[in-house]
Amino acid sequence: MRTVVAAVTWNPETKPIIEFDFASITSLATFNAVRAFLDENVVLGLSITALGSGGCGSGQDSQSPSGQPRIVVSDNPCPEFLEDHWELGVAALLRAADLAQFGCVLEQLRAGQRYRRCPPYDRLLTRSEREVLRAEVQGFVGDDIAAVLGKSPRTVRDLTTTVRDKLRARYPRWSLRKAQHLVHYYHGRWALLDAMMRRQAQLQPEPEWSSGS
Repeated sequence: MRTVVAAVTWNPETKPIIEFDFASITSLATFNAVRAFLDENVVLGLSITALGSGGCGSGQDSQSPSGQPRIVVSDNPCPEFLEDHWELGVAALLRAADLAQFGCVLEQLRAGQRYRRCPPYDRLLTRSEREVLRAEVQGFVGDDIAAVLGKSPRTVRDLTTTVRDKLRARYPRWSLRKAQHLVHYYHGRWALLDAMMRRQAQLQPEPEWSSGS
């Protein structure tokens, strides 16, 4: 585990928005901890909501229109998901298990510092590669990705190939050829992805043997 802090401008009188990535919180014990946190802190007037299915790539900003800083709580293990949110400029990024230290998080924010606490990870993809991955996860394809990102179709094709090659090299148990696979990967549904790969292996036809062999 590591904590990373950086300077951030925030009005301490403004209450933050806390966004829970409930889809990534699969442990019953962790879910109960989240529920206890909500029961205890809802009276503080904090704005609490669920993280949108589009995540940080859906046009969300680091702050709400009212200027409230965003705090994202997620157990998603995907490095690109975590890095995208951090680069978006969220005020804090933490795991559900760290809610017990939420008072320390608020103190750090009031001191003008951002807060991040998550498992260490290597930055496998470049920013351009992550942009292409995020666009695919949002449902864009081919020339649409090029138009959205302001890149040439050829550049997007090359980046798409590079993204898949890098991810398959790091996670050889997954094919990650289909956009659906990338969606599950990005949103941390890795157990489902494992199940899909096992099912895919079971459906592969048995090799045919000639009678003369």
